[in-house]
Amino acid sequence: MPNDLVVSLLGGALAVALVFVALHRFTRFDAKGAALLVALGVLVIYLPVAILWWQGADVFAIHISIYLITAYGLGIIFSAHDQVDRQKRGFHWAPALIVLFFVVVVAIDSVFVMFAVQGVDGRLASWLLPAPRAGGHVSSHFPGTVARNFHEREQAFNEWLKRMEAQQLRNWRVRKGWVGGVRAGEPAVFRLELADKDDRPITGARITGRFMRPGNIKLDQSFQMSEVRPGRYEVKLTLPEHGRWNVHVEIAKGDILHDFNARTIVGDPLT
Repeated sequence: MPNDLVVSLLGGALAVALVFVALHRFTRFDAKGAALLVALGVLVIYLPVAILWWQGADVFAIHISIYLITAYGLGIIFSAHDQVDRQKRGFHWAPALIVLFFVVVVAIDSVFVMFAVQGVDGRLASWLLPAPRAGGHVSSHFPGTVARNFHEREQAFNEWLKRMEAQQLRNWRVRKGWVGGVRAGEPAVFRLELADKDDRPITGARITGRFMRPGNIKLDQSFQMSEVRPGRYEVKLTLPEHGRWNVHVEIAKGDILHDFNARTIVGDPLT
C-alpha cells in the first residue's frame, strides 16, 4: 500500500498538471478557468473511484487535498505569468516558490509514510543507519502492537460500531460492584448481576475481563467470573495498589458478545 500511495499521489498530481497545461495552452480558458475546470474534473473522476475502491478516510483526504492544491497552485502561477506577460515584465518567482514548497512537502511525506510502514530496505539502511555492533542486520520498521493495515483497522472499527448498536438494542441490565468494598493488597469479591431487558436473569454466560492500572501495565490482572446463582457472577481478586483502576468486561452468551468499560477506586490498605 505505501508504494501505491506514493505512485497515486505523485502520478495523480502529475496528471492534474498535464491536463491543466493542456487546457491553458490549447484552449481559450485562462489560468483561473483551467484550474477550476481541472478541480471539478478531479471531484467528478476521483470521488467515484475512491468510493468503489475505498482505502480509508485518511487515504481519501490526502489524495483529494493534493490534487486540488496542485490545480490551485498552478492556477496561481499561470495567472501571475499571464499578468506579467501583459505587463511585459519578468516572471515573478513567489507563486512558483509556493507551489514548489507543497510539491516538496508531498514528496517527503509520501516517503515518510513508506518508511514508517515498510521500513528502510537493506541497502538504504546500511547507508543511513550505523552498523550493529553485534553483527546481523538493521530492521527499521516499527515492530509494536499498532496495526499497519489501515483498511483493516477501519473495517474493525465499523464492525465494532455495529456491535455497539446491537448491544444498545439488546438492552441487557448489568449491575456490578465490590462486595463489601475493596482495599489495596486485600482480597475482595467483584460481583456482576446480569439480566435481560425484562429483568430476567441471564444464565450460562462466560464472563471474562481485565483490571488495568493506568501507567503500569505490569499490575494488570485478568479474570474469569463464576456463576454463583442464576444471573449472578463473582470472582475474588487482590489489587495491589490503591487509587483508580480501569476494568474491561466481556460477556459471551452463545453467539452474543456484550462488553463494557468501567472504573473503580481501590481504597488505601488498612494500617
